[in-house]
Amino acid sequence: MHRNIHDAAWNRFVMMLDYKAESAGRRLVKVEPKGTTQRCSKCGNIVKKTLRDRVHDCPYCGLHADRDYNAAVNILIAGMGHPVAPVEPRPLLRITVEQALAMKQEAPPRMTG
Repeated sequence: MHRNIHDAAWNRFVMMLDYKAESAGRRLVKVEPKGTTQRCSKCGNIVKKTLRDRVHDCPYCGLHADRDYNAAVNILIAGMGHPVAPVEPRPLLRITVEQALAMKQEAPPRMTG
């Protein structure tokens, strides 16, 4: 019974939010919060952490942010309807400036016409 009281309170709160959003010419979007602290809000990769971990450190893109801030950005992105899949399916390789300069530069393709 205790759970039903909480569910009713949340339902009423969501109904009031929906009403206020509609009266302001906006719409309320409900977002599933599951996994929002694990997903990097910059690159979309999953970065596993425990409840004790309060900082989000992404080894893929280098984003360093508070765990709750990262989750809030993910909820905002999902609410706006943007995709939340990783930009890169695997981590990008990190190279030094010297390595980049040593790479052979290919000539651009010639335009024929």
